[in-house]
Amino acid sequence: MTVSDPADAHPVSPSPDDDEPARYRRLILFALVVVPLSVTAVIGYRPWSEPQVFGPGGGAVGTPHRLGGRPMHFEVLPLRSSEVVTVRDADPVVVTNTADAEIRLSLCRRTEVDWFVLTRRPLDDLCTYTESVEGRLDLTDKDLRVVLTVDPQQPGRVIVDGVHLDYTRDWRHLWQRGSEATGMTVAVKVR
Repeated sequence: MTVSDPADAHPVSPSPDDDEPARYRRLILFALVVVPLSVTAVIGYRPWSEPQVFGPGGGAVGTPHRLGGRPMHFEVLPLRSSEVVTVRDADPVVVTNTADAEIRLSLCRRTEVDWFVLTRRPLDDLCTYTESVEGRLDLTDKDLRVVLTVDPQQPGRVIVDGVHLDYTRDWRHLWQRGSEATGMTVAVKVR
């Protein structure tokens, strides 16, 4: 008869305390990898989801206008950026229009004439061409401006609080979509 070691007869499972260092290593690894990635994702989400290509608006202009006069043109958004975007939609933000005014936006390439904030001159005198704001837009072109035209049809008030733009950035920004309200506030009192 052979005598065997009693430890061989009944293997003992390791105590939970033997696995403590491995658990702490996994916890530290989790804290060093997952937590910073989560924080970066949360902080980075806002600039990604809310890009600011056009920049803040600003300024305001108010003017009286006589009914039956020429339409008024306001330079509401100078283009100052280093990007090319595709504008999907551009709309004036109309707050009040009791003058039943025709309100429209256009993209204007300036002539040799200096820029204006407000003018009643025809756009053909000020722009080599005008076109819709929607479409491909090179924001690096310093000769382009977004112009708001207001043509009142009856006495009243018109207040436009800038422009709302929906756009897509180029491939360098992974075709990121953005939406901004920017530009100058325009107030017209028609008599």
